[in-house]
Amino acid sequence: MTRQHYQSVPFFLYLPKQRTRRKCLRSVYGAKEDDELFYADHEFLHMTGYKSMDELFRLTQKRFRNLIRPDEQQQIETSIWEQIDTGNDNDYIHFHLRKADGTYLSVLDHGRIVESQQYGKVFYVLFMDWEDMQLRYSDKFSE
Repeated sequence: MTRQHYQSVPFFLYLPKQRTRRKCLRSVYGAKEDDELFYADHEFLHMTGYKSMDELFRLTQKRFRNLIRPDEQQQIETSIWEQIDTGNDNDYIHFHLRKADGTYLSVLDHGRIVESQQYGKVFYVLFMDWEDMQLRYSDKFSE
């Protein structure tokens, strides 16, 4: 993406690496029926075991839905669009994210729908490791 495309990126994509290292992963995908993946940051690739963007695109056929555990795909997609259709620019959902080796990482997805000059409507997504969140914020999860 060029510099002009980052002007509409939510602030959370600019967090310093040491604050997000091994806890937050970022990606961008199209807010259309084909849910085409456009971008994933280095931490996303590292945490999920994809060696490169090319490998991520090849193994997922460049589709966000192929990152979701198959038995959760329909429910997750429906929930995301229900949240957006009610007028929210943000969605929040817990699911299992597919790693390169075929295993899954439990994540909390915070997606924000924005308009990109190049791609039209896209979701900028911040994934947080669910288990890490529960360990670090166990007092909040027990309330």
